[in-house]
Amino acid sequence: SQYAGHMLTTADGQRLSLNGLLLEPGYALTSAPGGAMSDSGRVVSVARNPAGIWNVVRLDPATSAYPPPDPVVLTGTAHPATATAPWVAISLTWTASPTATAYVVERKGPTDAAFVALTPASGTIQTKYDDTAIAPQTSYTYRVLAIGLGGTGDPSNEVTVLSPPAMDTVPPVARITSPTNGAVVSGPVTVSATASDNVGLRGFEIHYQPNSGSEVLCGKAYTDLKLSDTLSCTWDPRYLPAGTTATLTAFAYDDLGNYVMSPISVTYNLAADTTQPPAVADTTAPKVTILEPANNATVSGIVTVRASGQDNVGVVLMEILDSSGKVLASSAQTGSITYLWDTSRLTKRQTLTVRARDAAGNIGSAKVTVRIGR
Repeated sequence: SQYAGHMLTTADGQRLSLNGLLLEPGYALTSAPGGAMSDSGRVVSVARNPAGIWNVVRLDPATSAYPPPDPVVLTGTAHPATATAPWVAISLTWTASPTATAYVVERKGPTDAAFVALTPASGTIQTKYDDTAIAPQTSYTYRVLAIGLGGTGDPSNEVTVLSPPAMDTVPPVARITSPTNGAVVSGPVTVSATASDNVGLRGFEIHYQPNSGSEVLCGKAYTDLKLSDTLSCTWDPRYLPAGTTATLTAFAYDDLGNYVMSPISVTYNLAADTTQPPAVADTTAPKVTILEPANNATVSGIVTVRASGQDNVGVVLMEILDSSGKVLASSAQTGSITYLWDTSRLTKRQTLTVRARDAAGNIGSAKVTVRIGR
C-alpha cells in the first residue's frame, strides 16, 4: 500500500498501521494525519483531495466487506380518488433499512411471470411509492429491495393489494324544470331545478345571466354526498330592460370536480308586468375576511382554511378556490366557511381565494398566498 508505514491514533489511544487500509476515492492522507478516531471498527481521519480540499474520510480494512442491508417491512393500501387527491393508486410504504442508500420497488401483476422493477436500477431514496399505472379492481403483488455498500439485500415481505375502482369521470345530470326554455316571464319568477349523479353530488346551484357575469341565484353544498336533489329559488328580473333575454343555468358538480351546466333562455316581458319594481337595488358586495391561514404563511400537511363574510343584506353563498380556480368547498346561505386543505402533494407557492355572494348577485372576495413547506 502507498500508505504503508503511516500510523493513525484512535480516540482511545490505540496506534493503528495503515498497511492494508483502503482510502475512499479522490482523497490522499498527509504524512502526519491528525484527529483520527474509531468509528465502529473503522478509522476516521483528515485527508485532502487533488483540488486541495480537506475533508473527514473513513478508512476500512482492505479485507473487510460490507454486509448487504437488512430487509425492510412493506405495507400497501388501495388509494381511491378523492376531491383532495384526485387519482387512483396503490400506495406503498416501508421501514428504513439502516445501511441502505436506496430502494428498488418491484411489482408482479396478474399476467407477469416474475417481479418487474417499477423504479430505476439505482433505486429511490424515498420510503414510499405510489403506483398509478394500474388497472381497476386488479390484484398486484409488491416487494422492495434495499441497496447499500454491501450490495442488494434480501427482498422484503410481499404484499398483495386489490386496486381501487376506476376514477369517476361521469358528470352529474341537471336541468331547469321551471320555467321552461323559451318562456316569457314577468315579475318575480320561481326557478326550480333537479340534479343527480352516479356517485353523489357535492354541490348544486342555479345561475342567472345577465347581471355582472353569470351569478349564483341560489345553491347547496353537501357535506355528505347526495345521489339526487331539487333546488328552488326566486329570481326578480324587474331591473332588466323590457325584452331582455336572460339565461338560467342548472349547475351541479360531484366530489371529483366533474360538472354539468344545463342552460335555458327566458324573455322578460315588461308589458305583462303589473307589479312595482324594487324601490332600491342592492349594489353592495359582501366583505370577505380570511381568518386562517395568514398571508405569506408557510404551511404543510392538512391546513385549516377559515373565512367569514359580511353583507348589508346577507351572504347566501361562500366558496374557497385554489390557485387553478377550482372550487374546493362551498357553503350556502351562511356568513362563514371552514375547509381542511390537504397540501401534501402541493409545491412552492399557492393562492387561496374566498368568494362571498349576496342574494342580489354582488360578489366580494379575498386572497391569501402561502408557501408549501415540508
